[in-house]
Amino acid sequence: MANGLPPGVKTLATPEDICRETLWMLGARIDFGAGILIPAPTVGSLALFDLVKSPITCSGETWTPDRIKEAVFILCEGKLAASIVYDETERVPVEMEKVYDGASDAFKLFCGAFDSGVLKIAVVVDSLSKAMTGAVSGFSLLPKKRGTDEQDWPRFNSEWLARMIVTVSQSGLAVTMDQILWELPLCTVSHLVAAGAAKNGVTLRRPLDEDSVLAALEALNKT
Repeated sequence: MANGLPPGVKTLATPEDICRETLWMLGARIDFGAGILIPAPTVGSLALFDLVKSPITCSGETWTPDRIKEAVFILCEGKLAASIVYDETERVPVEMEKVYDGASDAFKLFCGAFDSGVLKIAVVVDSLSKAMTGAVSGFSLLPKKRGTDEQDWPRFNSEWLARMIVTVSQSGLAVTMDQILWELPLCTVSHLVAAGAAKNGVTLRRPLDEDSVLAALEALNKT
C-alpha cells in the first residue's frame, strides 16, 4: 500500500501541482504567456465568481469570450468588481464596455491580447482552471462530508465569508478584513483553514482521484 493508499488509487496532486500551489501561496500571479499576468484568486473573487455563476466555479456554465473577460475582470479589479456585480444583481443598467475602459492596465492588456487572438480561449480557460484548483488546494485536504444535501446558491455567501475572516483572524495573522477578502491569495487562506483544522485534531489528506477539488470546497460550506 504505497503512501497509505490502496493499489491503483492516486492522489490528484502531482509534484508539479504542489509546486504550483506553493507559488500561489507565495503570491505568484496567473501567467497567460505573452507577458500577460493577472492576480490569483482571493476569497472575495471566489464569492463573486459564485454570485455571477461563472464557469470557473459552476460546472454547468459554458465558457464564452464574454464570460472569460468577466472572470479576468473580477480577478484584476477585486473589490471594484463587487460594485459592478451589485449593480447587475439589482438590475441597474451597466455598460460593460465603459466599465472595461476604466479598468486596470492589467485587464486592458489582457483584453488587447485576447481580442487580437494572441491569447486563445483554450489557453486562458486552462490557466484559470489550474489557478482555481491550486487556490482551493488547502480546502481539498479536509475530509469530505458525504450524505449532505447540496447547499442552495449562492454557496460562498456572507456566512461563508464570515467564517473565512474569523478563521484567518484566529490564526494569529495581523491582517485586516479587506486584506483577507481581497489581498491574501485564496490558496493561502485555504491552507490556513486546513492548518487550523489539523490543529484541532482533523486528519488532512490529499484528495484521491475519485474526488473533486471543488466538491471538497463545497463540503467546507457544511462545517
